[in-house]
Amino acid sequence: MSDLTPPDWEQIPVDAYTDMEAMQSDNGQHIDQVNDDPIAGSPPADSGRLPDDKPWTPEMLVAAAKANGLTPDKAQQKNKRTRTVPNRPYVPEFLEPIPEPALIAIALDDVMSASLEPVRFAVKPWLPRRHVTLFGGHGGIGKSSLALAIGAHVAAGRPFAGHDTERLPVLFVSLEDEPSIVRLRLRRIIEAFKLESDEVLPHMSLLDGTQAFSALMTEGDGFNAQPEFTRAFRELAECAQGAGLIIIDNASDAFDANENSRRAVRAFVRALATIARNHDAAVVLLAHIDKSAARNGSQGNSYSGSTAWHNSARSRLALTEQDGAIVLEHEKANLSTRADPLRLVFTDDVLMPEAGSDGAMLTTEHFDQTEIVRALRAAIEAGINVPASLTPGAHSAMKALEPLPEYGQTFRGSAGSKRAARALVALRRSGRVREENYRTPQRKDRVRLVLAEGSTQNDKQSASDEG
Repeated sequence: MSDLTPPDWEQIPVDAYTDMEAMQSDNGQHIDQVNDDPIAGSPPADSGRLPDDKPWTPEMLVAAAKANGLTPDKAQQKNKRTRTVPNRPYVPEFLEPIPEPALIAIALDDVMSASLEPVRFAVKPWLPRRHVTLFGGHGGIGKSSLALAIGAHVAAGRPFAGHDTERLPVLFVSLEDEPSIVRLRLRRIIEAFKLESDEVLPHMSLLDGTQAFSALMTEGDGFNAQPEFTRAFRELAECAQGAGLIIIDNASDAFDANENSRRAVRAFVRALATIARNHDAAVVLLAHIDKSAARNGSQGNSYSGSTAWHNSARSRLALTEQDGAIVLEHEKANLSTRADPLRLVFTDDVLMPEAGSDGAMLTTEHFDQTEIVRALRAAIEAGINVPASLTPGAHSAMKALEPLPEYGQTFRGSAGSKRAARALVALRRSGRVREENYRTPQRKDRVRLVLAEGSTQNDKQSASDEG
């Protein structure tokens, strides 16, 4: 077959000619005109010709096929199958997208050396990366606020209620609450948890979907038509670039289709999982729970609609009221052990872990103090004297703790050192850490920090000094 490439073809957008209409001619073997409502950039509908009065011929279509990476022989063969049904849009088969295979053959010759990479979490074990977590709760209980608070801790790289986080960029997609509400809610969260705003805000992004129709999937047109993904879904897939945690608030606004349709729900959750895998991110979809769960506790069934909501998500959280308390339960965990229930309370309109609930603390300050105590205990066990001085420098408490792996990244650097000093001041004021005089082997008097818990660890350190 000859190489047919008209001289002016390079100037013509290939995709401008894919929406055409085959009008039945005498022999039904060729295309007579283009669609009456062509897309931008297409040739005049009344002429059926290309610019410079070039007729739209099979050869032209073959050239378009070649520009799209198809073989001319295959294109020419398909082009001869011109439809002859009047008043129907004609799209040459070779210009239609070739669907990806539904089933893919996987090689098994290296199975005996196969291994699985450890699962990573944005928040361990609640939010696994590369997967979708369903976060259920009835309206007004505080799930949006709690999800935003968790996101703020991930952005800052701070533990939340005793759960380790990985510091990741966070994308919060609000389809329910206006930006002014989300912004004020985030400010109150930063203040209540005593987070550093310059650690949180540079790593958080907010997408507002309340100003227009922003469902990610909607019902298809026509009787029994399948749901369709929308422009908003494609925008989300693009904006997710670089995000490690994506929170979508919420399913009732994102999913504008039949929530009882197993097929539609499964397709929707799988599409979100594709975004998670493509960006190595944890995706959290907030959803309303059913009425019985809202009244009586989730009892493992906190979703509303098809069971596909439950089955398609790899992890599932439920926020419910139980005996007058608000409790976050980890109802499903395919990739880890389930976390213990977490009791929460409202403090200054912010939903926060209840003090003393399963080791949960109220603020980041409490977490810092816990980590400093752990590092100080490790220093005592290792026989390291931690100076009482909190002035940054070579002879400070922070400098003495730096070599220890228990002294986390949170406290390193100039800002981290100041944070550690604040935690030590609070521990001394609360009486959990105290100063102690001791004498060095060189018989010099010094002051060190010790734990005020009467443990044998302090006795061991004293014994080592005497020896």
